[in-house]
Amino acid sequence: MNTNNTETNVSPTLYADRDEMALDQAGEYYSRHVVAMAREKLEKKADIAAELGYRDHLIDEGVACLKALQDYIKEFGKDADPEVIQAECGEAILRLTGQYAKESEDTAA
Repeated sequence: MNTNNTETNVSPTLYADRDEMALDQAGEYYSRHVVAMAREKLEKKADIAAELGYRDHLIDEGVACLKALQDYIKEFGKDADPEVIQAECGEAILRLTGQYAKESEDTAA
């Protein structure tokens, strides 16, 4: 792979070599994806990229939520209203924890 970005005019490398064993020791972060991808027949790079993009979106949403919460708590301190926090980030928190999909399924049933 050509990593000289001046020649190829692309952004810096997005993926690095990862220690799969360390990821698994930290919480099966590698093997559970290998198993799920095999079980769900997720083999095409486009499908994998779509899933990674979706997860990036969730992470960005979570980071924005945390920043908003940090600003809100700095402003209001101990007077912070839990209902405001729920309104600001409730849906993002549910999506990040996987509860959003479960609640959507429960509602549809």
